Amino acid sequence: MIFARVSSTGDRQDYQRQVNDLTDYATRNGMKVKRVFAEKVSGGKRNEEREELMNMIAYVKEHKVKKILASELSRVGRNTLQVLKTIEILNENGISLFIQNYGIETLTDEGKINPMSQLLVTILAEIARMERKTIQERMEIEYKKFRVQNKHRGKNHGTHQRKYIKRRNKGTSERGKDRPYGISARHGGIKIGYHKTGG
Repeated sequence: MIFARVSSTGDRQDYQRQVNDLTDYATRNGMKVKRVFAEKVSGGKRNEEREELMNMIAYVKEHKVKKILASELSRVGRNTLQVLKTIEILNENGISLFIQNYGIETLTDEGKINPMSQLLVTILAEIARMERKTIQERMEIEYKKFRVQNKHRGKNHGTHQRKYIKRRNKGTSERGKDRPYGISARHGGIKIGYHKTGG
């Protein structure tokens, strides 16, 4: 069985590549893929908030599944506690979770819990959680910078406009006060008609 996940709910991300890579892996290793469960949802959500993950858990409890393939542990989730809960359920049902990018399995060939893999899974789950937290913090910093920069730009832009409108009303320009209505159409982001003087 295959489980895949991407965070974005739009078209920016697609889990099909994960499914294709895992299907190829299963074929090369003589495994038959019975079901594919894939979702577009944040990995930081609680298990109960992830419909497809819950569907997978319900499925494995009712069917004879020996192994679940995932491209990375972060595809199972980015919440350490929730990931460990999922693995515990799989262990109780004698189902091994294979993490492709590290080549590790949670159970041995005899169906016993693999202590070293369990330790690695715990560490990897925590790393995935920390990565998610770092990404969120970076996004918040960039968003704050964006707001500050645009606030200053908007303020300067409005100031320029007011100055030019004031000069226009006086009939003067920045370059020469003796040239009526000679305000640049590009400057300040406003377009003002040019009044030609003389014969």
